[in-house]
Amino acid sequence: MDIVFVILHYRTHKDTIECVESIRKKIDTKNYHIVTVDNCSSNGSLEILKKEYANASDVTLIENSENLGFANGLNVGIDYAREHLNPDFIALVNNDTQLVSSGFTKVLKSKYEQYKFAVLGPMIITADGLCDVNPILEKPRDEKSTRAAIARYKKITKLCNMHIYGLYSFLKKFKKKKPRPLKTTHLNDLTDCKTHGSFWVLSREYFSCFERLNSRTFLYGEEDILYLSVVKKGLRTLYTPDILIYHKENSSTDAALPNSADKARFVSRHCIDSLNIYLELLED
Repeated sequence: MDIVFVILHYRTHKDTIECVESIRKKIDTKNYHIVTVDNCSSNGSLEILKKEYANASDVTLIENSENLGFANGLNVGIDYAREHLNPDFIALVNNDTQLVSSGFTKVLKSKYEQYKFAVLGPMIITADGLCDVNPILEKPRDEKSTRAAIARYKKITKLCNMHIYGLYSFLKKFKKKKPRPLKTTHLNDLTDCKTHGSFWVLSREYFSCFERLNSRTFLYGEEDILYLSVVKKGLRTLYTPDILIYHKENSSTDAALPNSADKARFVSRHCIDSLNIYLELLED
């Protein structure tokens, strides 16, 4: 099989349906499959998907009995794809993304022949109309910046526990923002860089060294961990603007945690956990 798309679904069925339909519309091979993994949604959205894809030969639905988080939820789909479908590529896809560009598989195969990448990230259009999210970094995060990030998230947690996070967020709106620096790296192919976790393509090069994603995190920080792990194995990452997706950003988290303080506390807790795991890998 050419490619399997693994879509992680949580609560927002409209996003998942739009994601699936974008793949169906743009894919340029008949030799593909879509594996949608439901991460124990409790709002009836899985039942809607079951009805929507009851007779679909190109879609497999997998139901997790508990919320396994981001990496382990995707790992369920990776395991299924490798065991049953044996694809050349596995695309790990947020359900709030949509495939925009045509010729996806043709470009993917061409880039693999050229770069022998383990992980590929595409150009990402965000809801604000920008397209320079990828690539993120050209070097793995160092210890100093990692510890600084942990300190920032601990500060946010403290503000939430003191019940003043709302005031803090309000006052931040009046702080003069620094101009966003002009980035041009997103206009050309770039190897050996960190790419955004909303859409990854893993090749057989990746699976020559790893069976799945690192299973220790629940949510957030997977980009740093994946990039560092790949670099340590001497494998190559690739960003290319020749594949284009649209990303709504954070729709599942926003649906589950509409309160800003609850969301901030949730994000901070899991970011701290993931950054501590990253520090362990960095020091290993």
